[in-house]
Amino acid sequence: MKLSKLIKGLKAKQIINFIDCDVCNLSLSSKSIDQNGMFFAIKGNTVNGEDFVYDAIANGCIVVVSNNPLNVNIPQIIVDDVRIALAVICKNFYNKCDERLKIVTVVGTNGKTTTTTLVGDIMKAYYKDVFVVGNLGN
Repeated sequence: MKLSKLIKGLKAKQIINFIDCDVCNLSLSSKSIDQNGMFFAIKGNTVNGEDFVYDAIANGCIVVVSNNPLNVNIPQIIVDDVRIALAVICKNFYNKCDERLKIVTVVGTNGKTTTTTLVGDIMKAYYKDVFVVGNLGN
């Protein structure tokens, strides 16, 4: 997907070295990124993703999303919050699939697993794609 389409609706502070390249995958890990990937350099409590940008580039990263400008010669999307940018970009990358989902939520003290299992089985009889998620598994 073209970079311009991926960043649509994103509030970027700065875009450096912009090229409307084709991005084929998204990753939070410099080790698991594939060719033509976008790397999200998230700052955690103990590790800063910006420290792994060179590894990500060596593994196929062609775009970086980070909080700060970095000394690299690839497109950089500089944002206030990389996690929010990740949400916006994922929504665009997956063609806003969340807007097509029908979601049913069950809350309460007792009977949630039984209720979701029964409702899930009933819905599976009428709809092709049903996915039930709970704390006991998928």
